[in-house]
Amino acid sequence: MKHYLTILLLALLNVACMVSCSDDAPKGSDPETDGTAEWEADTPIPINDELSVKITRPTYVFPGEYTGEGKALVNRVSKPVAIDNEDLEVVVIPGSSISSLTNEQELELLDVIYKPNGTIVFVEP
Repeated sequence: MKHYLTILLLALLNVACMVSCSDDAPKGSDPETDGTAEWEADTPIPINDELSVKITRPTYVFPGEYTGEGKALVNRVSKPVAIDNEDLEVVVIPGSSISSLTNEQELELLDVIYKPNGTIVFVEP
């Protein structure tokens, strides 16, 4: 049974890695730019997180180093809970910690996946 759960977790990680997004809009489909607009060099890149969106679901954040988008995501958690909390719905894991998960932690992640709204977020894998 123990190996079955490990294989299942690895299969889920494999599927998550294979899923990708693409821009289905053909070039030139934007009537305002006709596909020719480019990023202007003198436009400053924002460095402050100005979005006010929060994660309102009970969330556990694995300890680790979060930078960039990962840090912005962790800063949006409004309901942090413990990993063994019954209300837990979202788990955030830094990509550098995935390979060092213990069997107990893998089982806890599987428990989250089996919940009706269970979500696991891998940050910067």
